[in-house]
Amino acid sequence: MALDYRNPNDWGKSTLTDNALRLQQIKAENPDQWAAMIEGDIQALSMPFKGESTEFRAVTNGSFLDYLQNEYGSTFEKLTRVQKLCILRLLCINLINSEASLIGFSLADRESRKIIDLLADINQNLAACEYLSLAEAIINQLKG
Repeated sequence: MALDYRNPNDWGKSTLTDNALRLQQIKAENPDQWAAMIEGDIQALSMPFKGESTEFRAVTNGSFLDYLQNEYGSTFEKLTRVQKLCILRLLCINLINSEASLIGFSLADRESRKIIDLLADINQNLAACEYLSLAEAIINQLKG
């Protein structure tokens, strides 16, 4: 069941749902504002990573991943849950940026727009205890 910004019963359930509804409303009623927002997001994603290198580093002795595991534990147990989620967020943003660079930003934008209702449905209907299971399933698909 998709959310509809015109349905008053869909509003007020959660901040995430209301944010999704606001985006849906902007897209429908203010296409120029929507396009500007998307363009801003694309520009933010196209900014280079502010690290030593944007290249993938192989997992070998002396790699950056080895350093992270030595510093924060082999399973990153020295990091808090919030810190781990922040790292995951950064990795997702960098992966989106990399994919957009490969396929083109216009195509990436169109692909993103196709799932706005799905994102709203996930925000509204997926229990928080299921977030990691969905993330794991998506990661496994991306790896395969």
